[in-house]
Amino acid sequence: MRKLIYIVCLFSVFLIFCRCGRTTVFDECRTIERVGWHKDSVCTFLVEVADTVNFHRVEVIIRNSANYPNQNLWLFIDKTNPDGTTKKDTVQCFLADEYGRWTGSGVGSIFSNSFIYQDSLVYSQLGVYGYTIQQGMRYDYLEGINSVGLCVTKVSRGEK
Repeated sequence: MRKLIYIVCLFSVFLIFCRCGRTTVFDECRTIERVGWHKDSVCTFLVEVADTVNFHRVEVIIRNSANYPNQNLWLFIDKTNPDGTTKKDTVQCFLADEYGRWTGSGVGSIFSNSFIYQDSLVYSQLGVYGYTIQQGMRYDYLEGINSVGLCVTKVSRGEK
């Protein structure tokens, strides 16, 4: 029991030091239906940006179960600026390595991965930015994805 408490404390200190220099601007998650992530279903995130000077990191968070049928996950990500202009991206995320071992942190049969979508980003406009994330795996219902999240952090200049 003492060893477990020591490990938990050590891990907590590690997390605190890893987050030094970062301020969370936005952090939300959307739960995917049990039947699967429908090909037309879009996860929408509205991020209020009040800083056009500092660097930001935008991360996509994926939680998957062990019954996810693929090694990778293709995502269609749209970012809409406050002025209405939209940037479209196609992003590939690897949820398992070449040997089929799940990546990321996990408890039981659920695994969580964080993928950097944009790093050292300086927002050009104040206001609300819209991010939409849609699965691009060509399944009508993609099973094994539990949730999709978006995290935006302000990053200190030395950390970029």
